[in-house]
Amino acid sequence: MGFIDGQPQLIIVLDKDMEKWTLKEFLTYDPEDMFSNTILDLNTSLEKGRNFNKTDRESFFADCINKVYEKETNKLEDTKVKLQEDWNKVQDKFLNISSELFNGHGWPQGNYIGFLSIFNCNPRFIDQKSFQCYYKHQEGLVYVCAHEMLHFMFYSYLYSHPELIVGVSEMQIWKVSEIFNVVVLSFPEFVEVTKNPKPRPYPKHKELIPRFEKLWVEDSHVDSFIRNSFYLL
Repeated sequence: MGFIDGQPQLIIVLDKDMEKWTLKEFLTYDPEDMFSNTILDLNTSLEKGRNFNKTDRESFFADCINKVYEKETNKLEDTKVKLQEDWNKVQDKFLNISSELFNGHGWPQGNYIGFLSIFNCNPRFIDQKSFQCYYKHQEGLVYVCAHEMLHFMFYSYLYSHPELIVGVSEMQIWKVSEIFNVVVLSFPEFVEVTKNPKPRPYPKHKELIPRFEKLWVEDSHVDSFIRNSFYLL
């Protein structure tokens, strides 16, 4: 659907090829890798692929994905349909309040796609305007969509205002973007959309949240908030 009247229309899809990419990208079998461990914790049968060579591992991954899709066909399809319906109900409100938060900044062009996933990794792709959403996500699926969509607006705004990120690294921007989302999505107008009053941050960001909340209270203009937030890291 793309854009309608300057507003993105998020489409929720299922895609086995994206599932295969997720395993190739995130399932490292490294015991120190949080994402790999999360995948294995929820999909113990994948442990068998640890000692496979690259070709056998890819074939094994594809077979595992097919089995889950066959077993969960109705659940996955029903979840996809319901999420699309639930998102459509709140999409206009979310898009408008997000734009207002960023001083009327327009939503960036793109074909916005949410890939419902059987793996709890939830990556997002800024340039492609797409993301994955674990189909049993504890934060709520509408919340995940709002969280990822807000990233697209955040990065678009920063790229349009490069003076806000002079001398700032990509890792610092990523950290601020994640903490920013937790703070902003706890605002009443966003909770009305997501029904999640207490978004959970990454564990390593938890102690930073009160500082960012205090910063917003002191100066709720998004430009100064973003500029000053890098000093809190």
